[in-house]
Amino acid sequence: MARAKWVVLTMNAAAEPVSVADEPLGALASAGGAPPGGTLPSRPGGEFRPGAGVVNRDLIAGRYEIESQLGSGGMGVVVAARDTKLGHRVALKMLHPQGLERPDLVARFHREARAAAALQSDHAARVLDSGVAEDGRPYTVMELLEGEDLSDALARRGPFPIEEAALMIMQACDAIGEAHDKGIIHRDLKPANLFLARRPSGAVAVKVLDFGISKSLETTPGAVTLTADSSMLGSPVYMSPEQLRSAQSVDARTDIYSLSVTLYELLVGRPPFYSDAVPELCAMILKDEPVPPGVARPGLPDALGEVVLRGLSRDRERRFASARELSEALRPFSVEVTRLSAADRPVRISVRPA
Repeated sequence: MARAKWVVLTMNAAAEPVSVADEPLGALASAGGAPPGGTLPSRPGGEFRPGAGVVNRDLIAGRYEIESQLGSGGMGVVVAARDTKLGHRVALKMLHPQGLERPDLVARFHREARAAAALQSDHAARVLDSGVAEDGRPYTVMELLEGEDLSDALARRGPFPIEEAALMIMQACDAIGEAHDKGIIHRDLKPANLFLARRPSGAVAVKVLDFGISKSLETTPGAVTLTADSSMLGSPVYMSPEQLRSAQSVDARTDIYSLSVTLYELLVGRPPFYSDAVPELCAMILKDEPVPPGVARPGLPDALGEVVLRGLSRDRERRFASARELSEALRPFSVEVTRLSAADRPVRISVRPA
């Protein structure tokens, strides 16, 4: 049986997103939090005390009543809450109190909320509200998603059928294409950030998560760079060669590369390049040619392999110029898959705000 888990994206001090599902429960407990999906302690009257950790029945911003903690990382916490104004359940993400001592994390938190809120695509996780709590900590309210991410689906199912893999990337392209139109580059696209959300009707759709390290293509005079050029932002396995060289010099085509790595993994069951040693992995991405998808998985159409390899070109000038162009190239291989079969349904609800 696949290991069920609550998947919540938070932020750590290293300025790289981490999944708290990858942290030992002891580490979560030592941070003062409950295990994912656990119950928080109650406080009489539900008063929210500035500077304290959130607990069960706290009322944030006079509106969001905390129900349970979904996860906690080094710098942030995500909880399930009830919107007392509208009556529905939401996911609420906040910084830990000590996070206020890091202006870069506060700025990054606000930037993620703005980037996600700007998108109207059905394939972007929706921001419902944002603000500042009583103790000065920023919070973001997200839709509560049911399903699993593509990383979990790959671990459980192995390589995807061609039609499904193409559809998953096409749906991601819908959200990323809109982001690019608005001058936003994601910079951390990977299976773990593509969520297979199951709607009440049973329909399944990809939701792009986590714009925490997104970059605006627009520059403002006097703007301060939030991260040093030497910082490695993103997940190296899915990073483009130019992003490995400098996170600040990328354009929209870095997301095309990351989507193509993800597509390769969906089709083959493993990424085109992998090594436990980061320097070796970086050298492979910068210098090596990937094994053609049709060689790694015999029987794949040659035309589909050509689409994947074009997206993986080290020379970004040779890649697809836009997410929409990549989507159109995949259309001949896609079929509308709107329901998971009984065997493919997630083992348990997972919740993961972007």
